[in-house]
Amino acid sequence: MLPLADRVYQNFKIFANTELQPATNLKTEIGQTFSTIFKVDHNAEDDPSFFKDKNISRSGTLISPLFTDWAYKDFYDPKAVDLLQLAAIDAWVLGKQQTTNYSKDELATLSNEIRDRYIADYINTWQEALNDLEVVNFVDLRHTVDVLEALTSNEKPLQKMINLIDKNSEIYPSLADINTDNSTKNPNVATPNQLAALKITEHFAPLTNEVKAGSDSQPHLDDIMKKLSELKFYMQTIQKSPEPAQTALKAIMAEFNLERTNPVIDLKRLANEAAEPLSTQLNHIADEAWTVELKTALSEINKLWNRNVYSFYQSRIANRYPLNRKATQSISLDDFREFFGPNGRVQRFYNDYLKFFLEDNTELSVVNGESIISPEFLTALQDLQDIQRNYFDGSGNVNVSFSLKPLGLSGKFTASTLNIDGQLLKYSHETPSASRLIWPNTTRQDVETSLTLISSTGETATLRKTGDWSLFRIFDAASKKANGQSIDLSFKLNGGAINYRLTVENGTNPFFNHILNEFILPPKLIDTENNNGETQPIEINEEELEDSNIEM
Repeated sequence: MLPLADRVYQNFKIFANTELQPATNLKTEIGQTFSTIFKVDHNAEDDPSFFKDKNISRSGTLISPLFTDWAYKDFYDPKAVDLLQLAAIDAWVLGKQQTTNYSKDELATLSNEIRDRYIADYINTWQEALNDLEVVNFVDLRHTVDVLEALTSNEKPLQKMINLIDKNSEIYPSLADINTDNSTKNPNVATPNQLAALKITEHFAPLTNEVKAGSDSQPHLDDIMKKLSELKFYMQTIQKSPEPAQTALKAIMAEFNLERTNPVIDLKRLANEAAEPLSTQLNHIADEAWTVELKTALSEINKLWNRNVYSFYQSRIANRYPLNRKATQSISLDDFREFFGPNGRVQRFYNDYLKFFLEDNTELSVVNGESIISPEFLTALQDLQDIQRNYFDGSGNVNVSFSLKPLGLSGKFTASTLNIDGQLLKYSHETPSASRLIWPNTTRQDVETSLTLISSTGETATLRKTGDWSLFRIFDAASKKANGQSIDLSFKLNGGAINYRLTVENGTNPFFNHILNEFILPPKLIDTENNNGETQPIEINEEELEDSNIEM
């Protein structure tokens, strides 16, 4: 069974919610901009006329009239004595009327317990209502500007929100100079119920002080509104420009080159100095505005990616040998170098547009707890780095060093010649030795690789491939077996066979490691659509801004 104070207080709330009207409607109090600024549960049912023992409606926008300054002064305070009669009714309901006689001290204790419950309920109700005032997520530039315009409009929604709290928390303005610490020194100044109301005032004082000027300073909210107006103008400038994505990208680059300051930075500083829930609301606004600006800029990067990199990939790299080992058309070495090389298109694009996201300012690439860079690109980037290590030397040239060692010749053939574009490896059953070779060996147009087996009667069998990747195509024709860090190759030609051991100096075999034929470049570099749920807060401050190597 509930304690007596709980039962009496619960009955009091039911009685009060029946007698008192109207409920406090946050939508009405804050104004027409409410639904533009704050999240609204359109499916929640609001009943403004009857709360029973509830404090807040399902939608969180209607507050029981019991928790208002006028209800405290004109209903609770005068009827506090009558609450003790509810204790007698409670005893009668429980059949204890004849056996329950409350002493004066018991009634005083009960009165204090009921008051404590009311004060705690009063504070918690308004605090819950404030915490439920969550600013909407920003969809795009236009929506961002709409929300910022609502915030800075003549309706002054943030000021109205705080003024509403101020009105209903400072219940007895005449007692403003008294606080809970010195109230016991002034027992004759006010009643216990009036002094208890100071707890409500003190709880919300940090928030209500946001709209009050100091002795030598303007209200903190004035500074906040000024910065919100600057942010609105900043976002409007991007929105109304002929090329918003390009404008946003240039702005972000300028900010990270310390050429200008984003108003988001100043707004976050003010937000961190503000009281709750204003601090959370302002931080959310700053994070959402930054996310929209960032995603707008990244859409420009996507365009540049398609124009400068992906179109080249589609027309001259994709579905060609060696990415597609079955393709008849090959990637030229010039195109291979231009695309995959340490100074190639992908690497240049990364250095110009992505390095400051993925290396210099990694926090910028995370939204909603996930990277905005497509996982397909991150995989392709890792593959690109592997390709550069395996196929390019320190000067950025295509260069693979390896060795081949004949292991034996069988069948009717007694000699063999492997011609790798002028590099000749001959074998005729002598003690085999490894030959050091390089690929490519020449930049000639008519590159050829051939394997010729010769019998004692002069009969020959030849496997011949042409083109920059002819060596790779020859190796593709062999049976392969791993042998430690090496690979044994077996070529069968016209009833004979010859085996070689292939070893690559750095231990990673670029001929058969699938790096190339598994390489896929995504058409979309950055996901600018993923904005479901809450934005991951982004820490932005001037000390963290680093110079980037981005050129416009």
